[in-house]
Amino acid sequence: MLTEEEKVKEISPLVIGYKFALGIIELVLGLGIGFFGEEVLDAFNGLQGASFFDDPNDLLANILQGILPYITVHKVAVSVILILLGLVKIISCIAIWYGKEWGVHLLLLLMLVLLPFDLYGLIRNLSIGSVVLNVINIWIIYSITDNHPIKYIKSWEQSYFRKGA
Repeated sequence: MLTEEEKVKEISPLVIGYKFALGIIELVLGLGIGFFGEEVLDAFNGLQGASFFDDPNDLLANILQGILPYITVHKVAVSVILILLGLVKIISCIAIWYGKEWGVHLLLLLMLVLLPFDLYGLIRNLSIGSVVLNVINIWIIYSITDNHPIKYIKSWEQSYFRKGA
């Protein structure tokens, strides 16, 4: 029978590194949007007058046209959400690295909460990138829970919430 720390140590360093890198990216994006949101909007408005957005097949131009106006209007909310998501991922990955079981639970809980939104995004805008992202996230959930997510969650519930009962 493995101890809690040994179970935590079984999590692949690739998973920890992947989620840690995503946390860093989200934190940097959130801080960037928070501090430089107005400058980005000014640059975007300047590019609209130029020939940057003339090509309808330019993927970057299409993404910027669709996403930048929304981000700048809801700058504070987007920035706060990205910063919080980034911090939670970074903290949970550091906790997992040091063998803390609560880090696994925190990362797993975050992934399970965000999975329906990821799946909705997959259904709404089917692309290779969203398929790969969802397959990776589902694989991580299954690898963390030893291929039994429901059993894992029930054992976690029994060990934490029924101690005093």
